[in-house]
Amino acid sequence: MKKIQLLLICCGLLGAAKAQSKLEQMITWSPALGYYEYTYQDQDLYEENQEVFMGVKLDYGIGYRITNKITLGASVGIRHFMLPDYVEIYGNEIWTDQEDRLESFFKLPVAANFKVRFIDKKVSPYLGLSGGYMFALSDDDKNPLAQNSVFGNAHAGVSINFKNNKSLYAGPIVEMMSCKNTDRLVNTNNGWSAKSSYEVWQFGIQVSFAF
Repeated sequence: MKKIQLLLICCGLLGAAKAQSKLEQMITWSPALGYYEYTYQDQDLYEENQEVFMGVKLDYGIGYRITNKITLGASVGIRHFMLPDYVEIYGNEIWTDQEDRLESFFKLPVAANFKVRFIDKKVSPYLGLSGGYMFALSDDDKNPLAQNSVFGNAHAGVSINFKNNKSLYAGPIVEMMSCKNTDRLVNTNNGWSAKSSYEVWQFGIQVSFAF
């Protein structure tokens, strides 16, 4: 509930800032295909694995036009990840559930954004960079798609300017999330920690509408 309240407060603040000049609002949607690299290490075992998943994002942001080409801003949104199977840790064993089902996970991202249009024309190539933190809404500490994580992405493509300061952006995007988890396991002689770390990558097409 607190995370949802934080999201609503951020949306309110971003919307209120729209009243100022040189500001733009932006709605962004992107489907993606991703995978995560999984490493698990304890006193007796080191394991590496990869899992493939599908994802979709919807973000709302606001930016300040420093020049006609450069915009800085911030955004909040929602991420939905769908995983056909998942990795779990039981003791010092790693196994994959092969049942034919689809697991869903959700995160709330808060990000800072940078965007540059290379030509001050109606149609221009552009480059965008974003980075921030994702708050997990799902409860599964053994899956990186359900854990808090830092993230960053890069996207590029074509931007088209319309009348009344409206613009359309479209192009490919690559995004990386990183998180670590420590599970406390009990040995017969003493206690020790088993550590798992994840690098999550997504590749997709992003479409944004600025107004």
